[in-house]
Amino acid sequence: SFIAEYPLVTRKSVIFWEKEGHWDFSPLGHLAQTTAHTVATFDQVHKTIQQIREGKIQDKSSEIEALIRAVRPGPLGAANEIVSLVLDDYEKQQA
Repeated sequence: SFIAEYPLVTRKSVIFWEKEGHWDFSPLGHLAQTTAHTVATFDQVHKTIQQIREGKIQDKSSEIEALIRAVRPGPLGAANEIVSLVLDDYEKQQA
């Protein structure tokens, strides 16, 4: 969940060390993975950190924006959306 949560909060990407044989991601998880710099070895971690330090890392802002749009499709915040859903359900029960 960190590879999805971190870019949602910070609008920055992470380094994701992908382990062989991990559980397959959900569709949203695959979208979140596109926001990360995926590595599989320590050498790749080191290289990615060097690229970050040198300012040569691939920009992931468009991928992060796509994730944000997928998770927050409407203008309402999460709390407002939850309250709205509860009220709608309550009104249906009263009818």
